Amino acid sequence: TGASIDTYLLETSRVVHPPTGERNFHVLYELLRSGDAKLLNDLKLIPNPYATGAHDDDIDGWIDKYQYLNQSGCTSSRLLDDRSNFGKLVQALKYVNIDATDLFRVVAGLLHLGNVQFGEEETCEGTTAAVHPDDMAGGAVAVAAEMLGLDPTSLVNAILTKKFSRQTQGRPGMLQREASVHFKKKDTRQASYSRDTIAKVIYEQFNFDKKDELPYIGVLDIFGFEDFEPQNRNSLEQLLINYANETLQSLFNQCILKAEQELYTSEHIWAPQQTSVVFPFAARNMGSRDTSRFVQPHPKDMRHTFCIRHYAGVVRYRIDSFLDKNSNVTSRQFHDLLASSTLAILHTTSASSQTPSRITSDSSLGSITRGPTPSTKKTSGSMSYLFSMQMRTLTSELNSTRSNFIRCIKPNAAMDARVFDRRSVLDQLRCSGTIQACQVLQVGLPTRVSYVDVASIYTTVLGADFMFDWFHANDRVFTQALCHVLGFPADAYRLGDSRLFFKTGVSSPSTMTPDTLKAALTHYMAKRRWVSAATKVAVCRHVQLAYVDVQRKRHVIVLQCWFRQHLACRLVATERTQRRVANMWGRLVHKSGVQRAFDGAQEDKLALLEALLSQQRVVPSGCKWLLQWLGPMQRTMYVQKLGRAACVGYLAKRVFVAMFETVRERRACVQIQAQV
Repeated sequence: TGASIDTYLLETSRVVHPPTGERNFHVLYELLRSGDAKLLNDLKLIPNPYATGAHDDDIDGWIDKYQYLNQSGCTSSRLLDDRSNFGKLVQALKYVNIDATDLFRVVAGLLHLGNVQFGEEETCEGTTAAVHPDDMAGGAVAVAAEMLGLDPTSLVNAILTKKFSRQTQGRPGMLQREASVHFKKKDTRQASYSRDTIAKVIYEQFNFDKKDELPYIGVLDIFGFEDFEPQNRNSLEQLLINYANETLQSLFNQCILKAEQELYTSEHIWAPQQTSVVFPFAARNMGSRDTSRFVQPHPKDMRHTFCIRHYAGVVRYRIDSFLDKNSNVTSRQFHDLLASSTLAILHTTSASSQTPSRITSDSSLGSITRGPTPSTKKTSGSMSYLFSMQMRTLTSELNSTRSNFIRCIKPNAAMDARVFDRRSVLDQLRCSGTIQACQVLQVGLPTRVSYVDVASIYTTVLGADFMFDWFHANDRVFTQALCHVLGFPADAYRLGDSRLFFKTGVSSPSTMTPDTLKAALTHYMAKRRWVSAATKVAVCRHVQLAYVDVQRKRHVIVLQCWFRQHLACRLVATERTQRRVANMWGRLVHKSGVQRAFDGAQEDKLALLEALLSQQRVVPSGCKWLLQWLGPMQRTMYVQKLGRAACVGYLAKRVFVAMFETVRERRACVQIQAQV
């Protein structure tokens, strides 16, 4: 036997920065208002050892002295009795056998840790953060370290310095050097962030519990749907909370409504369908551009906001500090610090929570490497990813159990028993999905009976011959006729494919005798058949008219097709004629231009004709008209050719005779000279 608590989305940021107008975690106020003076003195919460101006009896003065409690402006609630609740908390811890001493020491240590203030000092690294010596001696640092079981110097070093490790990647097979460790001082902003990070890690780790797998009865108390606007901004916490509500709403629909919907669908009975939102961090490799669940915000807010349409309505989220809140990487330096604590609750939880999914190695926090090494691979997931994995585990666990759901509706925000805020209640019903469930339950039909059973019961009363003559073994028609005869309201039952569905409370004991029932059924079936026959006649007439109308339209379409074809043919013929005329006119203009160019130039014409006749290949069709035009000149060219040949022969003959006479004269002169 025993008890355990699984935490989903522990809002650790509330420890250091509670939302405006809201309180921090209740245990912080309950401890301060517990009234246990000895416990508060042991925890050094009263009197305040490092701040003045608060008296032992000034409880609100004590609370205002703690930095983690005075930021939101809300330290008390008239609806909560912190002192009484503290007693109930202590008693509950005793019931489950948990020692509350270390728990309250950790809570007190967180309050003291939040009061650590930082100054500035000039060092060789520039302006860095520093802790006042008084805080180290007996102030917030010393008290916080004492409550947390830590060494004050180690706590200050973890807050003010950042640890680096540097390892050089060597060659395979060579001995690797040990990583060199370096420290860098932080400025005041970084120191404050480290202080708050340590506080959040401590609060998260001592809420961590590792339980065994045993049969159990579980109570899931889940956060409700949240939309803080316009008073506050919706951030990552609200996104994850609403994602959890979407997941549980889908589970609720599946457990309560899906079985009914599947039955109604199989019987072809209407039932409203349920849909759920798919979140981008829950469905990997899925963009948000193609889903209608993401609503476009106002153009002036698109840089800093996005909107999602949940089942309860549209919610606008601000992306401020999303990355910081979504980061799930915690320095090993902080875990090593907590592991050195003398408190068992911090020492054991720190050792058990150091898993690859929660922290990174030293080399991943500011390390410098000269090559990719397996040890530097990041294995830590984001907060949204881890939360989605938690929700998957929770859903799987709930699916393996028998779940019962309880919807809690708050009548008014003031918690006044005499006030009933209709609008607030309606919003809660809508946000919880109760209205959608009522829509299905409104058509819920818990009483079901098959048509075969109904027909078999009345066959013994009415007789098999009557049933066959009027219904022809159609059990569904008989059941429909019986419901009409017995006077069931039309909205009190549904006729499925194989069975009859009744609403709750529908009963109509029949006082009819068998003969009266037969007469009523006969009248109903006669009327039904008459209506069926009249309907068939009307449909037949309508079909005939429709057929005639269709035939007429088809004939009109055929005539239109022939007429349009005739118009198209005429248009094509006209276009072809126009094209031929245009081509002939173009050729005529071209011929006229060529003829004008060669007009009066007889030699050019002869040269052109000679060039055409000298071509060995076929004359192009576009140039054949030139031969027709220059044809009469061919005879002139032939006569000129003959005359030229005759002249050449005559001249050659005269030249030969002249040369011959010259030779004879020279030969005669030579002979005369030889005789002398």
